[in-house]
Amino acid sequence: MKVLNLLSAIFLICITANAQNDSSFIHGKIPVDAKRWYQLNNVSNGLEQLFDGELYVRPGTGWGKILSNYDSYYPALDGEYISLDSIKMFDWEGVISNYPVTISVITGTGQHITVATFTGERYNGWDGPYPDRPDVFALDSSIHDVRYIVLNAWYEYPTEIEFYGTYKAPDPVSPVVKKPVKLKDFFGINAFEWDLENPVDPMVSDENRMNAVKNFSMVRHYMDWEKPEGPHECQILSHWQRHCRR
Repeated sequence: MKVLNLLSAIFLICITANAQNDSSFIHGKIPVDAKRWYQLNNVSNGLEQLFDGELYVRPGTGWGKILSNYDSYYPALDGEYISLDSIKMFDWEGVISNYPVTISVITGTGQHITVATFTGERYNGWDGPYPDRPDVFALDSSIHDVRYIVLNAWYEYPTEIEFYGTYKAPDPVSPVVKKPVKLKDFFGINAFEWDLENPVDPMVSDENRMNAVKNFSMVRHYMDWEKPEGPHECQILSHWQRHCRR
């Protein structure tokens, strides 16, 4: 365990040194892609209002949620680096000390650390991460290599949240190449075997119907499992399927 802790400490020191010398790292307010938040509940709206700069608009994620208390996850992307030094949460109106919002992080080493709590006990001002020291925005200890930021909430949030620290943008994403699809490949039908049977002799397929269905690029066939597995049905499906498993 001591060796593991030592290696983790060395790793963090190396990252911090690289962050200080690498121009691709920025220091200050961390940009948040608000659409990236994933809420573990049946919500109607996202969390964009928490990061839109509007201090006097209460975020609303919808009504009739299944869970009264739930987490929302913000994942760091490939190549992205986040460390947290300070957190600011705007306290407009209302007190939620019995239903606080907590902010925690999951680091690259798997540690789950609670870093801030919001209770809304002040009015019209910025709160820091600790309710007993609302005017202090700095964390007691910087958190490095953040892989997830996690918000836990009940029914209300601050009207705005800002994260500060060290940041590096994620690796560029290769553009999606649109592959052309022929119009005929969009057409298909649903069918059953009796749609292709000879109405006079159901054990034989009707060649006219088979030729007609060949005009479609896809046929979805519904059947009970025992049909392709049964010995007699293989005869019926011999023209319908290329093979029949026993």
